[in-house]
Amino acid sequence: TGASVQQTLRAAGVPRGLARLAARDAEGVDRRVYIFCGSVAAEVGDGVVLERDPQTRCFVAKADASPSEEMCAFATSQARWNQMLRTPCEFVLSSPSEECGRGIFSVRPPRPEEAQPQLEELGDRLLEHLRGQTKRRAPMVEVLLCTARRITETILPELGRTGKELVLVVVADSAPENDGDRRRFAQALQGLAERPVRIVVRLCSREQQVVDFYRSLGAQATQVDVLGDIQREEQKVAAWGNDWFVYTPVLHRLREAGTSWPLVAASAKRVLSGEEVRQLAVVLLEEDRPLEALSVDALLLQAERVGGASVLDGGNNERRPPLDPARFREALIGATMRLEG
Repeated sequence: TGASVQQTLRAAGVPRGLARLAARDAEGVDRRVYIFCGSVAAEVGDGVVLERDPQTRCFVAKADASPSEEMCAFATSQARWNQMLRTPCEFVLSSPSEECGRGIFSVRPPRPEEAQPQLEELGDRLLEHLRGQTKRRAPMVEVLLCTARRITETILPELGRTGKELVLVVVADSAPENDGDRRRFAQALQGLAERPVRIVVRLCSREQQVVDFYRSLGAQATQVDVLGDIQREEQKVAAWGNDWFVYTPVLHRLREAGTSWPLVAASAKRVLSGEEVRQLAVVLLEEDRPLEALSVDALLLQAERVGGASVLDGGNNERRPPLDPARFREALIGATMRLEG
């Protein structure tokens, strides 16, 4: 139930407002499907992964991760997140030479004693898959097309009876190698975006031509959220003047999992409106009760009151208050002035 999911998330350190939002969002998701596209040829990279400190139970950011490290860390963190949400998820570890639908590693909501073994097996299987993919140079478009067929022919007809959605997460460290494959890849994603499928592209590369290809997909299909590691996304949030709040690992994980809540992704893509600033603050400041009914002045007081609390700023490994009251006030006033102007 939603209440038990909230309790699990709160026990894992997720703030109350975000735990409530994530639990409600999970009720509308049937499953998540993850596919891994790329060669993973480089063993040296510039990615950032989040690792949990066993002593403090807090996340710390590790820089200079290779693509395989970043993909494996991403997969296990998402599997753990889905375990807490009680949401089934599938990791497609097959190659185009295998029968479509084979090579799928499923993570189901486990009993407590089964949770960690599932994550460890996933990490081992994924690393083996990535190393094998490097040798085969498997065309990523074929992996996507196979998954798209299975989604449209098998999964979506079942979802029509439940009213729930599917989340597809494409994890990529490279782009298709030729123009024909790029067109087929784009057409497959756009076709899925027109159905009850939320699509996320999680980039594990900073190579400009790779970034440009997937950004163009996101521009063509606005339902597709394209994002990189937490450091890159925090920089984009700040570049749009939305740095009045801390872009935390939990917010990043919500985006990676294809949340239906649009404000986190929007904060990395444009300036938020006054009402959007208020809505985001309501969730981030929630402690013992929902804050939707509070006035702007009351929210400002709440932001100042929680100034002693701290969350992890995943971009620079520092702990800060969740909101900066002065910048929060400026964001609200600036948005109001833009609207009136």
